[in-house]
Formats: sequence, structure tokens, C-alpha cells
Amino acid sequence: MMAFDPSQERSGQIPPACRVKIASQLRRALVLAAFASASLGAQSNGVIQGTIVDQSGRGIAGAQATLAPPGRHGVSDDEGLIKFADLGPGIYTLSVRRIGFEPASVRVVLRVAAPDTVARTTVTLVAIPRLLDSVRISERVSGLRYSAAVLDQYDRPVPGAEVIAMGIESDVVTDSAGHFSIGKLGKAALIVRVRKIGYSPVLQSMRMLADRTDTLRMTRLATSLTPVQIREASGYGMDFWAYRELQSRMAWKSPRGGAIAREELDARGKQDLCDALPGTASGARYSLHNDPNCKLFPRGIKNLLIDGAMCRKGLLADYVADQVEMVEYVPTDMSGSLAARRCGPPAFVIWLRKPPVRAAGPP
Repeated sequence: MMAFDPSQERSGQIPPACRVKIASQLRRALVLAAFASASLGAQSNGVIQGTIVDQSGRGIAGAQATLAPPGRHGVSDDEGLIKFADLGPGIYTLSVRRIGFEPASVRVVLRVAAPDTVARTTVTLVAIPRLLDSVRISERVSGLRYSAAVLDQYDRPVPGAEVIAMGIESDVVTDSAGHFSIGKLGKAALIVRVRKIGYSPVLQSMRMLADRTDTLRMTRLATSLTPVQIREASGYGMDFWAYRELQSRMAWKSPRGGAIAREELDARGKQDLCDALPGTASGARYSLHNDPNCKLFPRGIKNLLIDGAMCRKGLLADYVADQVEMVEYVPTDMSGSLAARRCGPPAFVIWLRKPPVRAAGPP
């Protein structure tokens, strides 16, 4: 075999036999890289499915679950089921809490050997004995209740903050301890917006299946901002009409439409909205079935209203579930808000998660 002299490469006089050998080695390296890439892609399609039950083995609805890593959140459905998709192999911790039960955590090992591998686990919550008085029992009969404490980034209460439960109630204000409560709720998505001058506003979407209590965080804005910037960053600026229309849509929503909350989208991970929405409990209720044309241009084009303000024709596949705060599905324009934006119906209103704001320094 003819030996290869590096000086021949510099002079452009590489022997034909060496050229064949080099080309063969390059092809082999490319093939190995392609196999490695395909293997890594297949290992990111794992699913962890948890069943949350009480001591009698009955499913617990409305249990709040956290999967770490990567820190995803979700709420169990009516049968106590919770799913987290698009996961790679590894050891995860599933932590669950629910009012009236002791919190619990389990370790889940996911060994992804093929796409859509499912690791199943059961989490049993132990009930906390308690006595309910007649007043509290009568409250439960009239509907569900959502309560929250609003704190800043230093765990200090935010009193006097304006709270709007979209389509339900708009005259709630946090008390001196930062607390508020909203009652007479049904089993559906609840959208809450909290704002106060000097603080970044909060838009929180959740799926109400039972009474729940949360902590909401408002970031105190940097004092270096101008008064105009502070007012805009506090939620009293140009987006006024977008949120007013959201409130109107929720008050006049069709029985076939509504919102898919952040907790349901978090559980779908990195799936695009074409795959994520039909996989949620709310999406199934709104008949958002898997559409084979959803990702195809132009057959998959939908009316999309981004952040309630900018209407465009686009694909749901362009948006990833865990980057979206919530999605409204509006099959009919009962409120007239879509007509005002020249956007359908039917339409999908996509509210994106907001980047961090400029925060004030420590007190």
C-alpha cells in the first residue's frame, strides 16, 4: 500500500488510493454521527405517569404535582392521573401535595429504550383528620374556592393589589397580609390577574378540580425606572384592551370552548401545541383531536391571536407547550372580541410566558 506523505496534501498531490481511504473514513464518521443523533432523539420521548390515590385506593383529583428535575408542575385529573411527557432517561422525584393530605414524594426511574416509553408509579396520600363546621360545608356545596397569598420577591405581603378573576369577579383586593379568596367556582380553568403600581403584574392560569390555596409572586420593580415605565411595567399600559377582551371572552365563553391552563401545558413539556393540546384533559373536552394536517402548510393554518393583541395566520406547531402560559380555544365569537381584532372565529388565543422584569434591590 502506498504511504501517505503530509507534504503531498499541502501540494495537492494526494495519491488516489489515499483519497479513497479518506473518503471512506469520512462517510463512516457521518453515518455513526447520524446514528448517535437518532439515538439521542429517541431517548427524549419518555413519559412518567403517576396515579394519585388515597388510602382506600381511590383517585384524588386536583392534587398538585412537581417533577424534579426539570421542575415541571401539573394537576391530577378526575381519576387522579398526571402525566409528564418528553423526558429523557434518568432518576426523577415526583412530589405531590393536596389540601387535607400529608405531602408525599416518590422516586421514579425512567429507562428510555424506545420512543414513548412509559414509567408508571402510584403515590398514596394520607388524609389529615379534621372536623368541618356547618359553615364550611355549606361553602363547599356552592362551588370551589381559590385562595392565595400575594408576596414580593423577599416574601413580604403585597397589600392593596387588584385581583381580577377573568370572567368571574373583578373587584377583589388583597388584604393587609396579602391574602385574597374567590368562591363559587366551577371545575374549569381559572385565570387570575394581579397588579399593583410598582410591581410586575401576575397572570396565573390553573385548572380547578377542587379547593386550593397558592402563593403568587409579584416582583417589586426597580426604582430607577421612570414613572411612565413603572406604570407600563405594572400592567396599566397599552395592554389594557387585550386583558379586558380576555375577561369578556371568559364571561361569554361557549360551552365548546375555554382555556387550557399552564399546569396542563407544563405536563406536555417540549411538545408543540399540535401534539400538546389534544393530550390535555381540557383539550379533549373541547374536542381538540389530533389533526393530521395541523403541522402542514397551508392546510394547518389557524387564526392565532398572540397575547390577546396581535392577530396572525400561523401554525400551532410553531409554539412549544412549556413556553406558553395558556391557550384559549374560541370556536364562536360570543363576546365580539375576535371581531374587534379581525381574527376569526374559530381562533386560538396564545398567551406567552413573560421574561423576568427589572427588580428592585434588597430592602
